[in-house]
Amino acid sequence: MNLDQLKYLADLAKTSSMNTTAKRMFISQQALSESIKRLENELDCTLLLRSKTGIEFTDDGKVVLDCAQHMLKHYNEMNQYLQTKYHKNHLQGKLTIGVAPVATSSFLPELLVSMHAHYPNIALYVHEYTPASIFDLLAKGRLDFGLFGFSRQGGIKSKAVQDELMESFQFQKLYKDHLVCAMAKNNPLSVQTSFTFEQLSSVKQTMYAYDNIAKTEGFYLHVSNNTEIHQQFMREEGTICCIPFQMFQTHYAKKDFICRPIVNAAPITTYLVCKKNPDLLDSPICHTFIETTLSLVPTIQSS
Repeated sequence: MNLDQLKYLADLAKTSSMNTTAKRMFISQQALSESIKRLENELDCTLLLRSKTGIEFTDDGKVVLDCAQHMLKHYNEMNQYLQTKYHKNHLQGKLTIGVAPVATSSFLPELLVSMHAHYPNIALYVHEYTPASIFDLLAKGRLDFGLFGFSRQGGIKSKAVQDELMESFQFQKLYKDHLVCAMAKNNPLSVQTSFTFEQLSSVKQTMYAYDNIAKTEGFYLHVSNNTEIHQQFMREEGTICCIPFQMFQTHYAKKDFICRPIVNAAPITTYLVCKKNPDLLDSPICHTFIETTLSLVPTIQSS
């Protein structure tokens, strides 16, 4: 018994026609018949009954067919694993990812660059949404993955909602970050070494839209995801902005800005989330995306 014979049997189960299977397997009908005959001689049994209406599997043939299908399945899984491990640059496909902009602003660019460098044939489509929208789109199958952060203060408070999400989605914890108060270096508040939420409650602020991070009760002069406008407000209006430290490092640290820790702010935990779907989770490109994401976590945590 060889691999071609297994494939012939599996295809004959679909077509019930020697002629059709021969065409699909790119061999002559005579060559197909001879191959099946050799297999019958090897197993010392009759596998197929031929008639004018097509072919049928004998009882012995059905047993052999079932074994052939299982063997082909394991062969394909083995081949897929090896191709993924040693020929990852040949992987092709696409993934659609929903991100919440604030908590992933420093991690996401590195992830996209790494994926493109190592797997250029996997297309990544990235869209910004609120965390609630990401869960909804994941449930509907319109997103493959979600990437966003939660803090205890700004996260999902209802245990019933938490239980429902844990039942439907797979959460992969990536890294923790801390909330800081960013401001221009010439801001009078820069003399302080740290803040509490209560101290910031009366300070003019700007805020990034759609973030799921705990907020103070301050007066917001600007709400958007445009960092340049935030920085302009900080310089000209003396506002502050509460953001994750990694985001400050990425967008603010090399300019005329400083940050101070918010001592009573809960850490922000960033998660990679997907629907509990075996077909999705078992696919090579999803394995690759998850592995690449996890490989970058030590870099983020140590920076």
